[in-house]
Amino acid sequence: MFIDKKFINLVSPKLERFAWKKEDLANCRCPLCGDSSKNKVKARGYFFQKQGDFFYKCHNCNIGLNLYNFLDKVSPNLTKEYSLEKWKDGKPSKIKKETSKDMVFKPKPKKNYSIELPSVAELPPNHVCRQFVEARKLPKQAWKHLYYTSDFGGWVRTINAEQTGLESDARLVIPILDHRGHLVGAQGRVLQLSKDRNSRRSSRYITIKVEGQEKKCWYGMDRLDKHGKIYVVEGPLDSLFIPNCLATVGMSDVFNLPPQIKDRSIVYVMDNEPRNLQVIQTMEKLVEQGKTVCVWPDEIKCKDVNDMIMGGLDSAKILNIINRNAVSGLEAQIRINKWKKS
Repeated sequence: MFIDKKFINLVSPKLERFAWKKEDLANCRCPLCGDSSKNKVKARGYFFQKQGDFFYKCHNCNIGLNLYNFLDKVSPNLTKEYSLEKWKDGKPSKIKKETSKDMVFKPKPKKNYSIELPSVAELPPNHVCRQFVEARKLPKQAWKHLYYTSDFGGWVRTINAEQTGLESDARLVIPILDHRGHLVGAQGRVLQLSKDRNSRRSSRYITIKVEGQEKKCWYGMDRLDKHGKIYVVEGPLDSLFIPNCLATVGMSDVFNLPPQIKDRSIVYVMDNEPRNLQVIQTMEKLVEQGKTVCVWPDEIKCKDVNDMIMGGLDSAKILNIINRNAVSGLEAQIRINKWKKS
């Protein structure tokens, strides 16, 4: 605990509004998400002690890290020094180094649905679906919650007999659950392995609902934290890289939020398509309704979050970009006008 506090103090000059609140509790503005862009006084990042070690948690972006991983992101030069001093007696580290993917996809332990399909985690390394998921760099924590079928049309009829006429092709199956963990729908994605990321624009998605389900499906409801900011993206695969994130599964009903989250702080993160009229109109309408939207900066050329991951950015950097460019009101209108292209 003494060593942890020492290194928290060493990194503290880089942390805005840093202060010790108690002997085992420190507070600062989150350096990973930037904290509130409107209120510079807000500080929602906390260092807290648990079982003899310190951990970091931000109540704005919901990221959680052990101290080693926090230092690795904020002050990498301190990481080696910290590990040498922390474990100089030769004991094995109790703290595994996490990747940004490890920190984002956090499935709830309770599972209230059954899909009679092999999960991606169960597929052999040379399987086309496993290779597709690896090529997309999807978090390994999500693999056991993603499935493969060689006959998508046939599988769909097992959850909705009225869905006929679908092709019997091989697809990645992405189950959609409600806030209780019950299956309400699924999305099937054509498997397409290509080094050309632009080629996925022509890939086809099919979203279906279980029989009797009438409400709009929102992907990620089962994994939302009870507190903290919520991010809304367009695609389920994109949502796997952002903490506390929902996917609209298309923009057709993005304005009608599930009742469970209507009073929450939400940032809408539409795809980076400044020439797409539907995306532009959706963003403008959200701003008119007083919502907060992310307007991607000019240096971001990728279409969506998954493309950014494949382009070399990690989840923490993407989250930081989103938070720094989350705007509302007049500022959002001005930013959208500069961002969109005719």
